[in-house]
Amino acid sequence: MADTYANYKELAAAEVKGVDYDIHFHRVIGSKTIIFTPHGGGIEPGTSELVKAVANGLYNWYEFEGVKPSKNSVLHITSIHFDEPLALKMVGAASNAMALHGYADPSVKHTQVGGLDDHLRGNVIRELKMEGFSAGIASGVLSGTNPNSITNRTSRGQGVQLEISALQRGAFFKNSDTSRANRVNTTDEFVKYVKALQKAMG
Repeated sequence: MADTYANYKELAAAEVKGVDYDIHFHRVIGSKTIIFTPHGGGIEPGTSELVKAVANGLYNWYEFEGVKPSKNSVLHITSIHFDEPLALKMVGAASNAMALHGYADPSVKHTQVGGLDDHLRGNVIRELKMEGFSAGIASGVLSGTNPNSITNRTSRGQGVQLEISALQRGAFFKNSDTSRANRVNTTDEFVKYVKALQKAMG
C-alpha cells in the first residue's frame, strides 16, 4: 500500500504533533549506537516497546510513534523516505544502528533481518535463534539494503533492520493484545527477545 505522505514535511503539515503522532528520544553520553523505530506506537505495534527495552540506558533511542485512536497506518513513511530531522541527526551521529519494524504476516512467528551491516545482521540472527526464535535474512522490499534507508544513514553508511511479523509481535504482549493500553503487559517471550537483541549488540 502506498504511503499517504511522501516525507516528514508533508506529514507534519497535515497531522498534529502530540495529537496524531509524537517523537520521543533519549541520548546516552558516549554511546555511538542507536536503537530506533520510524513506525512506532500504533503504526507497527510493539516496535516502540522493544526499542526502549533494548536500549535500557545502554544506547541512544528514538521513536516516531502513531498515537491516533485508530488508522495510524496513514503515518507510515517508508524507510528510504523517512527524513524526520531529529532521526536523521541521531542516526547520522551513530556508528551502529538497529531499526525495529513490523510486517503484516499474522500466520507465522518470524523476524526478517536486513540492512547493510552484515556483521550485526549475522549476530542478530544467531542470537535470536539461540533464544528459540525464527529468524533469517530479509529479502525483497524488506531487505533494508538501500543506502537511503534510514538505518543505513549512520556514520559508517550501514545499519541493521528487523522486520518482525505481526504474530511474533502479538506474542510479546499478554493475550496477544497489541492495543495501546495492553502494551505495558509484556510476556516472557518479549523478555527473551530483548535479551537476544542486547547480546547481538553487545
